[in-house]
Amino acid sequence: MRLLLNGSKRVRVFTFNRRTLERMPASENADNRGRVIIAKPEQLATVKYNSDGLVPVVTQDVNTKQVLMMAWMNAESLQMTLAEGRMVYWSRSREELWRKGDTSGDRQFVREGFYDCDGDTLLFLVDQEGKGACHTGEVSCFYRSFGSE
Repeated sequence: MRLLLNGSKRVRVFTFNRRTLERMPASENADNRGRVIIAKPEQLATVKYNSDGLVPVVTQDVNTKQVLMMAWMNAESLQMTLAEGRMVYWSRSREELWRKGDTSGDRQFVREGFYDCDGDTLLFLVDQEGKGACHTGEVSCFYRSFGSE
């Protein structure tokens, strides 16, 4: 499956290897609202991590297409996200895994996952639960524009 962004950039959908999924810890997504994605090993191998072992991920609302946030994932958080159907990031400031909404209640449920043509950026479409994605209480972290008062 392919998705066109801004009419030119192509990205591909993830699937996930079932054997790897079976080795994953049980999902903490008890209500199973998120979508488990089965990625092929060659698709996961395409993802390019930076020197810190991280890849940027853009999270977008599946219904409104509003960009909610940008965060980072490592290989473990990517595998957990795909296996659980909930967004799991890597917190650079706390240096730990961060399952979005575990403390705030503002959970993100996976609908689709993509990687770009270079494999160096991820995109996830999610159902956003709660007040929104931003720690400030805004729906999106991108609520400020240049040139506005």
